[in-house]
Amino acid sequence: MMGSASGQPGTLLAAKSGDRLQAVVALIEHKKLRWTLPADTRVVVGCEGGPDAFWIYRAPRARGVECVVIDPASTPIERHR
Repeated sequence: MMGSASGQPGTLLAAKSGDRLQAVVALIEHKKLRWTLPADTRVVVGCEGGPDAFWIYRAPRARGVECVVIDPASTPIERHR
């Protein structure tokens, strides 16, 4: 779970995309501390390719978070239950 509306680190319900991005970065740092990971632990996030993929890819990288763009057709999903 990425966050909650309770104001905890990592809430993704902010109105502006810059605020949401900062919330993701804050959540990553919060989890590193909680799990006692070294500050230089490699973090990789993935985003689905689409109209917004370029800024979503570049914004985390500008903040030191590695990001990969994933082809939506390559994401395995269960189609039958």
